[in-house]
Amino acid sequence: MRGVDGRIFPWGPDFDSARLNIHDAGPFDTMPVGLFSASPLGLLDPAGQVFEWTATPSAAGRYVVKGGSWDDSGCGICRPAARHTRPAALKHILIGFRLVRE
Repeated sequence: MRGVDGRIFPWGPDFDSARLNIHDAGPFDTMPVGLFSASPLGLLDPAGQVFEWTATPSAAGRYVVKGGSWDDSGCGICRPAARHTRPAALKHILIGFRLVRE
């Protein structure tokens, strides 16, 4: 999501609330894919929108989620490298997933 140059945000080094779906601008819900930014590799909406499950395990029964959600404010966690863990069985309106094919 950050590109080969390790960007802080998919579009570059500076936070810009207009480039992602977060609490700062509303509408406080998910939005259709592709309305915001793309990653350097063309992945749509790589920050904000919903947290995304990863295949990375953490403690027993927990996995890493990344990317921030529409309910978050500011730039701290609404970036692809932000990491949080959640229970594997958790179902939540702020967490989704992305299918990626190599």
